[in-house]
Amino acid sequence: MVWQLHYTSAESGPTGRAGFQFVAQSPGLPDGLAGAVARHLTYRPPPGAPLSPSRGQILAMPAALGYTPLDHGLDHGPGREPGRGAVLARCVYLGRDYSGRYGNFLGHAVVLTEDDLVGLRPVEFWRAPLWSDAPAAPGTELPELAELTPGTSVDPESLGAWLASGGEDAYRRLALLLRTVHGALTRGHGRLVLVTGDVEDVVRWIAVISYSLPWTASARLSFLTYSADPASAPQMIVGTTPDVWLPSDIDATVVELDEAPPEAETGRFAGTVVGFWRRMDLDGIDALGEFGDEDPETVAALLALCRGDGSVSAAEQSAVAGLIQAASPSPERPSTGQPSMERPSARPPAAERLPTERPSSPGRSPAGRATVPGWVWAGLGRAAGLMGHELAAAVCAAGPPEAVALCAVRCAALAMRDPSLPPPARPLTVRDARALAPEAAAALGAARDLAALAGVVRNADAAGVPVDATDVERTVAELVRAGGEGLAEAVGRVPHGLRETVLAGAVTGLEGTSSRIRSRLLTPEVCALLAVRDWPAAPRTGAEVLRWLVESGRLGRVEATIALVRLAWPAPGEEPEGKADGETGGREAAGGKASGDTDGEASGRGAAGGEKAGEPSGGTAEAAGKAIKETAGEASGDTAGGRDAVLAAIWRDPPDAAECTLLLRTLGDAMNVSTHLLDLPARVFHRAGLKGPEVEGLAEQVRRSMSGGYPVDDAETALIASRLAGAPTPAEAARAVDQLTELTREGDRNLAPLARRTAAGALAGRDPRFRTTVMKRTSERTRRWLVSVWLSARIDRDEQLALLEIAIRLRSDGVVIATLDEWARSHVRNWSLFGSVEARFKRDPELAAGLRELTGPRRRLFGRGER
Repeated sequence: MVWQLHYTSAESGPTGRAGFQFVAQSPGLPDGLAGAVARHLTYRPPPGAPLSPSRGQILAMPAALGYTPLDHGLDHGPGREPGRGAVLARCVYLGRDYSGRYGNFLGHAVVLTEDDLVGLRPVEFWRAPLWSDAPAAPGTELPELAELTPGTSVDPESLGAWLASGGEDAYRRLALLLRTVHGALTRGHGRLVLVTGDVEDVVRWIAVISYSLPWTASARLSFLTYSADPASAPQMIVGTTPDVWLPSDIDATVVELDEAPPEAETGRFAGTVVGFWRRMDLDGIDALGEFGDEDPETVAALLALCRGDGSVSAAEQSAVAGLIQAASPSPERPSTGQPSMERPSARPPAAERLPTERPSSPGRSPAGRATVPGWVWAGLGRAAGLMGHELAAAVCAAGPPEAVALCAVRCAALAMRDPSLPPPARPLTVRDARALAPEAAAALGAARDLAALAGVVRNADAAGVPVDATDVERTVAELVRAGGEGLAEAVGRVPHGLRETVLAGAVTGLEGTSSRIRSRLLTPEVCALLAVRDWPAAPRTGAEVLRWLVESGRLGRVEATIALVRLAWPAPGEEPEGKADGETGGREAAGGKASGDTDGEASGRGAAGGEKAGEPSGGTAEAAGKAIKETAGEASGDTAGGRDAVLAAIWRDPPDAAECTLLLRTLGDAMNVSTHLLDLPARVFHRAGLKGPEVEGLAEQVRRSMSGGYPVDDAETALIASRLAGAPTPAEAARAVDQLTELTREGDRNLAPLARRTAAGALAGRDPRFRTTVMKRTSERTRRWLVSVWLSARIDRDEQLALLEIAIRLRSDGVVIATLDEWARSHVRNWSLFGSVEARFKRDPELAAGLRELTGPRRRLFGRGER
């Protein structure tokens, strides 16, 4: 129901009053509505118009067509929902009023609701047949309009031709006007004043703008084609003539239509609409309108994608994704008043779309969600290759199958290129997944670290894309070889079926990299993952893992040592780094040959463990692990992955006889691979102080298990030293001590002096005659170290007397040992000792004579001689 009202100056209106008033209206007009309409009915001729115009001049004056939405709804009576009201009015100049004065005009207004304008733009009523050129007689009841018939002068085709006739300036001006109006509609405030001498141009620009906007936006776009006071007019777009004065502080954008428009950036929406008008693609404009109140910039970006435009930015795609996510799929609906033309790149022609009932508010579903026209999905599917992940995922979540399939493929491809992105929420078809195999291979090749590789593999697996295990293994090996970290985390992220592949590649990379990188990458977490592997092709890596297993208490060091020895370790010439990591061998590598005997102390190879007799062998597991780490680092430097360095590390703590015995029984001569193993028996002998049954048992095991080498010499040394005290004759003792001399010349630096001290101590327990006989039968070298050990020990009174007796008897037999002889001479001059010597030796003529020879003439012997 549309009400009409006529407003003019009358001598006597319906109430008998004279002046401007409503002289006619439709019956049933709601109370108070006339007053609201009256504010929009005003007219003054242009300032340059004649004061007393002729009839022809009056007809030439600009008509003022105005449209203004009302702030309140209109009640159309029972059975009809209230709708938002609007005033559509046309004011024309009439000249004189009833009194003969100029200034009279007719304001013809129609009051309608949104439903009355569905599919129509208010500007289409320019020159519509419903308008009256003369007021009705006062008191006339105007009919209610059952149907609104628009005019024919502002149809889209004629407007497109008019724009084309204006050339580039017209299109540039349209872009600027659209930018201004879009901004005003978005912000809810802002005005545009169009200045020209031809009101028809104002109408055309308002019409072009209205057709360029969605119908819902044009329904909110208030306008007035002419006003003599545009600064006070409330409408958003107001036309005026050049002779109208405009204040300098007018709150509006003023556009002189007779001047060339400036160059300016206008945005995608304006550019898209201008492109549609250039091509006369009215169906494209219609497509924009089908999104209703959605942001035109976002809708324009969406249409650009549907048409294969690759210039849509990431920010625009993000906005489109937001629109898609807020959308509810809907069937096609007919256009909302704009002409429809076939748009093959965007949607089917209007004739092929499903007819539906025209909605009351286009662009929104009944639930208030954004409505995406059904034809959009096919276009988005075709544009999947242009999409970023956010938009492709949004289409996957909200779109129909024909769009989802292509966008899921896009999501999967992007998720493999950038593993931080999630894979598609919907599975790919087998065909699509297989087609992405080259993409997966390329993503693997582009992975810069293990985390990225794990992400590629994980996302490919989630999407069902096949990944070549050989490519995965090779890429992991390359990344690890280059020092890539995060292996344990990467293994945890890849699918279970590919974890062994990743570990195999990691082992290859670890084995091929430098020892420094290898040691850094073999974290406890990585070693735990590799703990149960065999190491025939990766001995360096295996050695490091075995070291960690011992360090962490997960494997005994005997078992680890056996595994290390059995590794197929490459020869030095086969090392990719130029030498075997940490490999050493021979007595010189362990400590160097003895440079010759000093008096009494052997100078042989260094003890691998460095412990002294009596050193504790315990300590917490934490301390042991720390010690192993420190030893590995100190022993090998840049070759921390070498077997010898690992053996040094795990055997840093003192070994025991049981461990050595098991190693000897299992490995035998294979222990020759490392001096650290060869030194183990000596360390046990030294730690036990060459005492106890375990010493002799271990020494015998060495004899049985090894065919030669210095461990056998160390075993002989231990046996001689531990059994010397039981030698039955001086001759046998002498042979044993001479053999010990030779064995300890290059023996273990800790074991050799201990063995000599032990042997010397064993002889010291025998009587002086036995010891003298042994000394006479041994070599000069043996005598020197025996005397040195005896003299350097703590000597009590009995030992002093025994050593004096040995010195005298050796001297009597012509054997003079300089250090012993000198010691004896110095001690017999001691009065305290002399008394004991004199008392002991006077009963033995041989000893008494020898004592006289030592003391000389000044010493009183046996109560005679000079003092």
